[in-house]
Amino acid sequence: WWEGDLHSDRVRRLRTLRHISLLRRSSRVWGNGVVSARSLARYGVPRERVDLGMTGMDTVSWRIAVDKQRDSVRAEVRVEHALQGAVLLFVGELIRRKGVLEMLAALTILADIGDLPQWSMLWVGAGPLYKQVDRWAASHPEIPIARIGFVQPADLPKYYAAADIFVMPSLGDVWGLVCLEALVAGLPQVTSSMAGAASDLVTS
Repeated sequence: WWEGDLHSDRVRRLRTLRHISLLRRSSRVWGNGVVSARSLARYGVPRERVDLGMTGMDTVSWRIAVDKQRDSVRAEVRVEHALQGAVLLFVGELIRRKGVLEMLAALTILADIGDLPQWSMLWVGAGPLYKQVDRWAASHPEIPIARIGFVQPADLPKYYAAADIFVMPSLGDVWGLVCLEALVAGLPQVTSSMAGAASDLVTS
């Protein structure tokens, strides 16, 4: 079972003799999407020994849950958190690997463009970079920013329903389930090329 990718291998220095030995001697290797397949090829694993799959979810139930929330509480959530215009959504840990600092830098560029239509930012998740998000919000009072913190999976659909665009700025994710959640929720998404799921799900 291999969830590596070319980027994480390089950053984390995982290309060791142990990996090469185990992978080349395996009779079958399960890889998590096309990015994992490319990584396995670099380790010398023949393509005919690779079985590709993906991290999965109950997509039918998820879509029904998001659609239900979109019909019933989308407007309520937006009013509660003072969200206006096009709502950008981030879901995940507020850590460096998730590209939070790069996201804040990109938001600064957006905030400096004077003639954009109204937009807002919805952060769902907790982590050590929470204070940086708070500081950004304090320095940009003209931009509506909602910081929800950690949310149980059962409560996530209403935030996907309240949003308009999903953003995943990750600097290294093997196969982020949130990309699939956003896709099934019907949200357009802007996804880092370093997010492994992008090669499988975001094709243009």
